[in-house]
Amino acid sequence: MSDALLSPKHLEIQKKAREFAREHIMPVAKELDAKGEYPWEIWKKIVDMGWG
Repeated sequence: MSDALLSPKHLEIQKKAREFAREHIMPVAKELDAKGEYPWEIWKKIVDMGWG
């Protein structure tokens, strides 16, 4: 989606989601995919951020 179509609030959410993914998901994504798992710890962090 073009950033021009997003409000400042939505741009901030997008930025935080990307940062979260880089920090918490990308480092373990390959391993989790291989195991077919998605740990509660990651979901907990998502919920704590108000996204779940």
